[in-house]
Amino acid sequence: RQLTPEVAGAAAHLFRPQNAIRIQSSAFDGTPLPLGTPLGENPPSGAWIDYLLKSDSAEPVVLEIHDSANQLVRRYSSAERAPQVDPKSLDIPMAWVRPPASLSASAGMHRFVWDLRWAAPVGSARRRGRTSGAWVVPEKYTVRLTAAGQTYSQPLTVVLDPRVHVAAQDLEAQFQAARRVNEMIAQAAQARRQATRLHQQLQKLRASAASNQAV
Repeated sequence: RQLTPEVAGAAAHLFRPQNAIRIQSSAFDGTPLPLGTPLGENPPSGAWIDYLLKSDSAEPVVLEIHDSANQLVRRYSSAERAPQVDPKSLDIPMAWVRPPASLSASAGMHRFVWDLRWAAPVGSARRRGRTSGAWVVPEKYTVRLTAAGQTYSQPLTVVLDPRVHVAAQDLEAQFQAARRVNEMIAQAAQARRQATRLHQQLQKLRASAASNQAV
C-alpha cells in the first residue's frame, strides 16, 4: 500500500511499520513433528520492518531501534552473521534449531522482524542459538535504516496485547527489574573472563617455575 512510483525508483526506502503487538511467546516450543510433515507457518511475533534496496549494497546495511528518549535499544547490521550452533552442545536434533535471521543487503524487498527485546547482555548464555534481552515496554519507538549512503526513519508503536490488563507502572517495574538482571549477568560474565585470564597466567607461571627447578 505504501509502494509508489517514487518509492520504487528510490535507491532505498524504509516503509512505515504497522503497530507491533507485545505478545508473550511460549517458553516451551513443543516437540517438533517428524521432518517432512506438512505444516502451516504462523506469522512471526514482533515488529515487521520492511525495506527496499534498488541494488546490492556495497556497504553494510544497518537497522537501529530507538526508544522515545532516543536511547538505542537494538542494532542490527548485514555485516553480522548469525551465530554458529555446535550440534554437540545441544540436547535436541540440529534440525529443530531455528537460528535468528540476518539483515539482508541484497537488492529487492526485505522483511526483518525485531523481537521487541533489547540486546542481550554481553556474555549471556545462548539458548539454541538465540539470545534475548529485556522485553520492551509499550510505547513509541523510531526505526532507522542506513543504506545507500542515506539514513531513513519511521515511527513504530508497540502496543500491549489486548488480552492483557496490566498497569503501565507495573510494566515499567518489570522492565527495570529485567535491566538490573541483565546488568548482573554482564558483570558475572566479566568476572568469569577475568578469572579465566588469571587462571591461565597462574598455569604459565607454574609451568615456568617447574621448568626452572628442573634446570
